[in-house]
Amino acid sequence: MQSTPVMKFKKNTMKTLLLIIPIIFFFCGCSHSDGEEEIKKEIFQAEKAFERMTSEKGIAEAFYYFADVNAIIKRGNDTLISGKENIRMYYDKKRLKNATVIPMLNENAKKIGSCS
Repeated sequence: MQSTPVMKFKKNTMKTLLLIIPIIFFFCGCSHSDGEEEIKKEIFQAEKAFERMTSEKGIAEAFYYFADVNAIIKRGNDTLISGKENIRMYYDKKRLKNATVIPMLNENAKKIGSCS
């Protein structure tokens, strides 16, 4: 069966669309939100609250309070700890009782809404 000009047009159009659509999604997903500064402020406040709670109630209680019910964290030797209760038990170990949070500039907060 021989290709007709219409079939070639459809084939080329599909190829073009397959290239353009992902590019459109990429650029749309990289736009800055209007509330970027508000988001940064909210993250900073949550980090400060976590830091404060670790000094007042200990690191186990802070992780328990801030963790989602379905949270999963990765620790030494690629160990996965699943769930809020298990995270608290992990940080409640004797060797971690005196653990503290050291505040530092969060470089990732600066990158919210950007693709770099």
